[in-house]
Amino acid sequence: MPCRLAKESSIALFVILLILSGFACSTTRQASDTGKGAQLSKIMDPYAGIWDYVVTDTPEGDMAGELIIAKDKGGYLASMKGATGEVEINEFQIVENRLSGTFEFQGMGIEFTGTFEGSTFSGKVGVDYSDFAITGIRRNP
Repeated sequence: MPCRLAKESSIALFVILLILSGFACSTTRQASDTGKGAQLSKIMDPYAGIWDYVVTDTPEGDMAGELIIAKDKGGYLASMKGATGEVEINEFQIVENRLSGTFEFQGMGIEFTGTFEGSTFSGKVGVDYSDFAITGIRRNP
């Protein structure tokens, strides 16, 4: 049993590292509104935009990328972009100042949670038995 748990942990760490270095599809959308009203709403939204993130203390070292959040029909869409591409964050939601979502890779669900505090966020990414700290800072518009 301990050998199986070690194997599952190794696989989970590998999957998380692959995903966080960024994989497959973009879900961000360009706003179709034009004019001062649309520009003002983009500036005033506390969450939409690009957030530079770092996942720390992984076996491969710190991993950096972008969390891209876009408004969509009263909610938000999000993806994470790294050196090798983008991965869509499913079930992404922001309730009060807390974000959550999941993404899948090779049949494994990876959880992403965090809390926004002004122009920063902090949280974790991981599977049931392995988590890594993630922090981010909002880019200037």
